[in-house]
Amino acid sequence: MTTENNWVCGDAWRQYVLHTAFWIGSMMGYATSGFLADKYGRKVAVCVLCLVGAVANLLHLLITNPWGLAVARLIAGFGAESVCSTIFVLVIEFTIPDKRTLIGFVWAFSWTVLASSYPWYADLVQSWRGLVVTNTALSIAILIIIVFVPESPSWHLTGGRRDKAIEILKRLGKINGLKELSEEDFNDLQIKSATSIPAKKRTFWKDTFALVATPRLRRITLTLFVGWFLICLCYNANTLELSHLGLDVYGTFSLAILFELPVNIFTILALDRFGRRWPNVSFMFIGGSVSLIMALLRPDSAAATLTMAVITIVCYAGSYNISYQLASEIFPTEIRGRGVLLTRLFGDIGSCLGADVAYLVEYDRYLPLIVLGVLSLSSAVLLFLVPDTVHEPLPQTIEDGENFGKNQGLCFCPLFVKEQPAEEMIMEPKVGSIGHVNPLYDATTQF
Repeated sequence: MTTENNWVCGDAWRQYVLHTAFWIGSMMGYATSGFLADKYGRKVAVCVLCLVGAVANLLHLLITNPWGLAVARLIAGFGAESVCSTIFVLVIEFTIPDKRTLIGFVWAFSWTVLASSYPWYADLVQSWRGLVVTNTALSIAILIIIVFVPESPSWHLTGGRRDKAIEILKRLGKINGLKELSEEDFNDLQIKSATSIPAKKRTFWKDTFALVATPRLRRITLTLFVGWFLICLCYNANTLELSHLGLDVYGTFSLAILFELPVNIFTILALDRFGRRWPNVSFMFIGGSVSLIMALLRPDSAAATLTMAVITIVCYAGSYNISYQLASEIFPTEIRGRGVLLTRLFGDIGSCLGADVAYLVEYDRYLPLIVLGVLSLSSAVLLFLVPDTVHEPLPQTIEDGENFGKNQGLCFCPLFVKEQPAEEMIMEPKVGSIGHVNPLYDATTQF
């Protein structure tokens, strides 16, 4: 699109406007999809978001005005990112606790494989119109597939639709060859559902302001928000910067994303051993240091440039994965949903501004790397101040959130902490997607 419209020199800013519009649309999608999913169901939300995305992508084929294209990108962003999160919520709500980590790994693995393959597909197609048509086809494919996916039983239960939840569970049990489910099983499920839902009602604004209602929780919340904002900014800007390194853009992007696979494996295997804090801080510190070194040395070697580019994007990806999990663990159950949603919104703001940082390449090829290096090192300092959640029971109340991590020293590391006997450990509740207590987990393990 940039080449076809000759968006170079004085018009180079137009391509960054499109990137910015996309991320603004993504923020709008996150704010809306949560409401749709909670009020009308996960499947309805997925269908609406896919339809919006499909129509928006087709609009690109009919518009030639730059500002019209920006509006189309904004609408496309509305459905692109949020539909992934909504589907992830639906899948997690069918998953028992000891399989959630596996689901997360499969999700990250799928992103790595497809993202590293997509540049070669783009190279094969050699047309941005072909890519938007492909995206439309994928949205239509999701619409067809989602018809065969049952709605979340836990969503039905929390809405008082017990009969529909039972009908879905019976169908799933029959497909999986499980024993016939008795009415006693479902009565037990209903009791667990009723006791799992908090008795007091909260409102949008109460949930939001509860995140900053107490001093320590306020510090943790704001630190994590800003840290996540910087991580997403660095990741998106670094990804856009790959096209300005003087290397083959398809091969560079594909190789850089492919190297995220070992990072995904590392985060799955090592986080319970090393904790969240030290790997998170290390990733951002290394990524920022390499960016600054690259900007100062200004290497002419293509191999050196590619190596440094891969290291930075791998580091930012590792910190992204860790912080995403950290956000779902550190907020109290009462306000976890609101905390995770706002964290994602701050991340989208960072991704949006990442396009502006990448635009600095128009003034100096290495100027974005200097900015990214400084921001990355700043985020490393901030993330060091966030308590580690490894082996900690999930905080339930605002008071729990206020006291969370007080027993950890400044340099706390689980490697040097004596493990508690199993009988002394506090059993944490079974928490479902986006912080909602899932009454189906106990029941499904019995069935």
